[in-house]
Amino acid sequence: MDRAAARIPPWPPQEPAGDGGDFRIVVEFREEREAAGEAKGGERLAAVTFDPGRSRDTHEHLSPRGVPPLFATLSYGADTGALLIMVLQSERDLLTVCSPGPADTYTTVRLSNETCLSIFVHRNCKV
Repeated sequence: MDRAAARIPPWPPQEPAGDGGDFRIVVEFREEREAAGEAKGGERLAAVTFDPGRSRDTHEHLSPRGVPPLFATLSYGADTGALLIMVLQSERDLLTVCSPGPADTYTTVRLSNETCLSIFVHRNCKV
């Protein structure tokens, strides 16, 4: 009688070794400025990096020009791959973004007539 052979993978699943580089999730906060309906430039306010294999909560203080400061709370769950971003301004909820994964996400919100906040979620960024 022939015996069936089965290979049982390790648990929890392990990522393939690849070429030695690690992949991360990066959340980038950018201030975009405009005047008379035309873009006048922008700058990065903050970038937060998450290891896809580890759950983590973190906070960021953001200071765009010409508007009250912002407070961002970011929460990543490794078990689901979901990323939750909440942005507060003057103790009021300004924006909540949920990125269930695995796709990249982009959103923007106007802070004043001249300033917008853009949030980019880049998944699978090589570091």
